[in-house]
Amino acid sequence: MLMLVGFALLFGLIMQRTKLGKHVYAIGSNETSARLAGVSVDRVKTLVFTITGLLCGFSGWLYASRVMAVASANAGNLFEMDAIAAVAIGGTSMSGGIGTLSGTILGFIFIGVLSNSLTLLNVSSFYQQIVKGAIILIAVLMDMRSKRKE
Repeated sequence: MLMLVGFALLFGLIMQRTKLGKHVYAIGSNETSARLAGVSVDRVKTLVFTITGLLCGFSGWLYASRVMAVASANAGNLFEMDAIAAVAIGGTSMSGGIGTLSGTILGFIFIGVLSNSLTLLNVSSFYQQIVKGAIILIAVLMDMRSKRKE
């Protein structure tokens, strides 16, 4: 939990108060406009993917140390569904450029509570994934609807 808070604060500051953060949001909103404004799009994308890869490696290391194994065939299976659902619930636009770290964290808390509740209610993992998929679908439809109104 302390690492979550630490990383959230660090990347929140980076996204809100640095040139890199502004460039990331600009590229997410409109890549062509960002390029015309002088943003080195390829360089920023490379840096963001590098940071993401490092964080994925760190997350894998944490997961392996938690379960005391690294060779499980199902390790991390369907974690991406939780991540997409949490980001969508947190209010991040699926077309990019809009979103907050605090919204994403709240989305992860919601997904965690939902997953634990469904597990305690003895709902099979198959149906849990259906519920999460429905949440993603609803979030995407709401995002599309709000885009049309604009």
